[in-house]
Amino acid sequence: MALFDRVVNDEPALRGLGIAVITTSLDTESNTIDVELSTERLDAVAMIAARHGPNVVARVGDPTGALLKARGTIVVRVTDTSGRRVEAGVTPIPLFAEIPLDSVPNQRDRDGNVRFDDWYAGRWRLTAEAPGYAPTSVELDLSPGAEVSVEIVLLPAP
Repeated sequence: MALFDRVVNDEPALRGLGIAVITTSLDTESNTIDVELSTERLDAVAMIAARHGPNVVARVGDPTGALLKARGTIVVRVTDTSGRRVEAGVTPIPLFAEIPLDSVPNQRDRDGNVRFDDWYAGRWRLTAEAPGYAPTSVELDLSPGAEVSVEIVLLPAP
């Protein structure tokens, strides 16, 4: 469909205007193109409608514009209450948007160290899980281009 191609080809220009396209999909039943956006611009939906017409339905899934900002690094150290490092799986969950990020993998390291490089800026919840311990979560804010270190202390499972 020509309109779909036009919307997809418009993505670089939209980035220059402070709008990142997260997903673009064609709804064949309603003959519309659904576009999910990452932007801080309040006029983004109206701008998409003006550029592409009524058959393009835009929605802001990430009002923080995280996809446009420099990414950062999260360094995690998992320990028990005595300070001994614990091999644990750590799962990051973005709290800054309703967007479907490409896989957010669980990471594991034998020494209790986990590093997430090149992650979107914003608020994250990290949950550590290990056999014999209760799952534990912490929340942190990752600034654009920053490296944040956090320690997650696991308590014995009840």
